[in-house]
Amino acid sequence: MSREFLQPERDMILMPTLLRRFVLSAFCCTLIFLPDAAELRADGEKIEPEKLKFFEAKIRPVLIEHCYECHSAKSKEIKGSLLVDSAAGLLQGGDSGPAIIVGKPDESPLIEALRYDGVEMPPAGRLPANVVKDFERWVEMGAPDPRTDSPAPGVIKPQRTIDLDAGRQFWAFRPIVDHERPEVSDKSWPKSDIDAFVLQKLEAAGLKPVADADPRTLLRRVYFDLIGLPPSPEEVAEFLKSYQNDSQDALRKVVDRLLESPQFGVHWGRHWLDVARYADSNGADFNATFHNAWKYRDYVIDSFNRDKPFDRFVREQIAGDLLPHENDEQLSEGIVATGFLMLGTKMLSERDKEKLTMDVVDEQLNTIGQAFMAVTLGCARCHDHKFDPIPTKDYYALAGILKSTRTLQGESQQYVSTWPRRQLPAEEEHLAAVEKFELTKKELQASIKDVKSQATTLGKKIELLRKNTNSLLVDDSEAKLTGSWTKSTYSKPFVGVGYIHDGKSEKGEKWAEFTVRIPRTAKYDVQLAYSGTSGRADNVPISIKHAEAEVEISLDQEKKAPIDGMFASLGHFPFDADQPAVITVSTRGTVGYVIVDAVRLIELDEKGDPVVDEVSEDDEILKATKAELKAATEQQKQLEADLKKLDENAPPPLPAAIAVAEADKIGDCEINIRGEHRNLGPKAPRGFLQVAYSGPAPTFAENQSGRLELADWIASPEHPLTARVFVNRIWHHLIGQGIVASVDNFGRLGDQPTHPELLDRLAADFMQDGWSTKKMVRQIVLSRTYQLSSQHNEASWNVDPQSRLLWKSHRRGIPAESIRDSILSVSGQLDLSPDGSPVEGLGTLVTQNVANEKQIERKETLHRSVYLPIIRSQLPPMLAVFDFADPDLVVGRRPVTNVPAQALLLLNSPFVMEQAELAADRVRSSVAKMKNDNNSADVRAIIEQTYELVLSRQPASSEVERAEEFLKAATRSDDAAADKSKSGPKVMSALGQLIHTLFASAEFRMLE
Repeated sequence: MSREFLQPERDMILMPTLLRRFVLSAFCCTLIFLPDAAELRADGEKIEPEKLKFFEAKIRPVLIEHCYECHSAKSKEIKGSLLVDSAAGLLQGGDSGPAIIVGKPDESPLIEALRYDGVEMPPAGRLPANVVKDFERWVEMGAPDPRTDSPAPGVIKPQRTIDLDAGRQFWAFRPIVDHERPEVSDKSWPKSDIDAFVLQKLEAAGLKPVADADPRTLLRRVYFDLIGLPPSPEEVAEFLKSYQNDSQDALRKVVDRLLESPQFGVHWGRHWLDVARYADSNGADFNATFHNAWKYRDYVIDSFNRDKPFDRFVREQIAGDLLPHENDEQLSEGIVATGFLMLGTKMLSERDKEKLTMDVVDEQLNTIGQAFMAVTLGCARCHDHKFDPIPTKDYYALAGILKSTRTLQGESQQYVSTWPRRQLPAEEEHLAAVEKFELTKKELQASIKDVKSQATTLGKKIELLRKNTNSLLVDDSEAKLTGSWTKSTYSKPFVGVGYIHDGKSEKGEKWAEFTVRIPRTAKYDVQLAYSGTSGRADNVPISIKHAEAEVEISLDQEKKAPIDGMFASLGHFPFDADQPAVITVSTRGTVGYVIVDAVRLIELDEKGDPVVDEVSEDDEILKATKAELKAATEQQKQLEADLKKLDENAPPPLPAAIAVAEADKIGDCEINIRGEHRNLGPKAPRGFLQVAYSGPAPTFAENQSGRLELADWIASPEHPLTARVFVNRIWHHLIGQGIVASVDNFGRLGDQPTHPELLDRLAADFMQDGWSTKKMVRQIVLSRTYQLSSQHNEASWNVDPQSRLLWKSHRRGIPAESIRDSILSVSGQLDLSPDGSPVEGLGTLVTQNVANEKQIERKETLHRSVYLPIIRSQLPPMLAVFDFADPDLVVGRRPVTNVPAQALLLLNSPFVMEQAELAADRVRSSVAKMKNDNNSADVRAIIEQTYELVLSRQPASSEVERAEEFLKAATRSDDAAADKSKSGPKVMSALGQLIHTLFASAEFRMLE
């Protein structure tokens, strides 16, 4: 059969439906008469005529109409690298592997897609069931297909393969080498090995380092770099005195003192919190409160203060709950540390929970990759990494570890996932006290609920009595029961404290008999109370014994009760005063639930209307009911008072943390084809990045996620990235630019190291020194490279304008937190003590994602800025304006901006103005102690004290002159403003205005 006869297929798509059916019918009829040559498969084997006819009639037209647009050689873009316009294309398959497995429809991805089982094809809508059955039958019969065309060359690009051996030659994946100190020409300049490495590069480029920084500049730099605060005037004076005698010894003593300061952990802990995307709320779609995240924050601060070895720090954050521990305190610390994995944003209202799970795993993998290894693992979720040697298989090998880890559990409300609050170890006495408290509280709450319900029923009864209707009510609690009935309060409303139902069991063997005393002979409306809904019996037999006879009626309890939403009328019947009414509810012949709540009889007059009687307040029934209500109300008050007292004396809540745990289901993760969680490929055995791992494949315990093994691998001295990455981060924070400028990306799209040998040497030193952060900080700060000035040199600038070779120090801004903390420090208001939870007392949702959310407005704290609430979508303005780290991301290097909003905030912030005025009072108080009678000298002393306090330096003579003129002019202006209205707005003092001006200056927020 010629190719021209089988085609043009595209033209057939455009034919009118009837014409196309006609052509296909005629075409199929001719197949019987085709010669043997037309009955060959693509592999050369003959196709039986009936099978060939089946393909042409049932399969080919469907492929043409629904699949060729995206999966043929003529498609604009071949989706999923799959071609279905040839037999070879189907057998070869695409990203998901072969599209059909001959003879096995249940294992064929094409059939799964047509069934909408995972991937849904065609995407426009599911094909009719009979068409899907045709494809199943076709695969079962061997997928006969006469199309012999092969895909045109270049239509399907060959899949890129990753050469791991070549990848290991990239600088970041090579083993760390402990390089020897290089030889340099100027042997007098280096003070340390660091300086020798730096100078070697400078000499090779024909450059020379600039002069050392002056002692004031150096001291201010050291203070801000180590503790994030400015030195006091007294500390400056002491350092200058010591510096004259022995500059290096003076600096060494300051550095050692600052390293031991608790404020070191506050400042350097904040650096790590940037990397850990720390926040006190979830953000994203459901901005839920992280009530216990602050414990992770304090853990980080404490770890840096204690100089915890960084390899231990890494292990704890990935698998602290699985590490061996010597006591409960160590176990608690390890559990809290795993908050690192919890802190990322999550789309909690995602209804597809499998997708949510994989999205959370992806966020955690991205964080681990960038935070510890500076690699972008997330790029390998959908396909092999385009630039770095990370195959998709490696991504899912790691994903299996985190998918076997519990991050989310349960719901905070319908469809909205939440996370478990993991309990920390506590003393036995504490546990017993909390258990007793919760039991007692539960009992009190249950009693209050019962007495409230009782009071409500009595109130309704009094209301009915006062309406003057002669109503007789008997609750289910007064009925005579035969058989086993179940008490319930599930369906509301109900009479009394609840109702009973038969549990759909022992049908025909249960009765509920109500006996009602009749006060006077008359006709009564008999009513039954029940909660009507689906699942109830629709034929409940009810017997009513009245004055003349006994009748049985049938009640449909699936229908809602029409009277007061609770009662249904069973009919009007006569009753005698000397003969009680007997109403019996049976379960005979029913299927659904039989509900019994209460029986009510209402006396009727001759017209059939309810009888209205005069009811006096002295009526015995009314008086008795009112007395019961009063007793119930008093009992409720007493129980509520007991509950309040119990809460006031409650034991402290058991300690809990936002932390991960091992999942209930442990195992490897299937590769998600193109990142689609419903398009599953083969399982990827749990493991690590092959390019950064040597040795036999890792093994994992069947009942453990593998987090412990992952932590050990990342923190291993053999790992080529971990030490390099962290040392580079330390260098970045101290020098102003990392040896690798892209501190979060050591891949091919990142920056190359400017001093690769120095980076390796520092990484080696770091590990040899016990992974000590403080020793590495000390080593860098005491180098001459760190101590360079930032002065300009035209010749060096022409060669290296960004000073990447470090011929001068980088001029840089101080972090947002340090700006705020410095203002408080200058004013004397800064509280250096630790603070607790910044979101204490807030509910499940910290905000509704609305601007200016009042729920989280709180009094401005005087503690350091690290203790401010970090609410995703609503950061503190002072931090947000000055380039605070985006808490949604791993941020090793904060953005640097210089925008008008920064100056405007400093000039207009009430907080800044208030602190400037307090600082002015502090300066005046300090100068007053000098007891100088010369007025002009007092002004000069005030100015000098102001510059010392705010900028850690003495003012130049020109600055003194300008400040004197400003103070005189501002004082006159203040006096005039004060005279106009004593009740007007407070006017800042002249000195307060001067300090406010210095706060807003570039020098205040920059390090030279």
